[in-house]
Amino acid sequence: MKFDVEFNACGLMCPLPVTRAKKHMRELSVGQVLHIITDNSNACADFPKLLKNMSEYEMADVQKDGRKYHFYIKRI
Repeated sequence: MKFDVEFNACGLMCPLPVTRAKKHMRELSVGQVLHIITDNSNACADFPKLLKNMSEYEMADVQKDGRKYHFYIKRI
């Protein structure tokens, strides 16, 4: 999937992948996509919970590649 900004959160423990991703999300313009890479399996539950409270973003895609998770979050 095409993205505008990439944030590699591999090696970060909870809650750092989510808290640092929020900083990158705030910098997105409408229509831009943030690609988050993490090896923290808790993120599979954490990012959807985060987006429930942030109506200006949507999960555009989620992919698993071995031990890594790829989240694509779009500002709408």
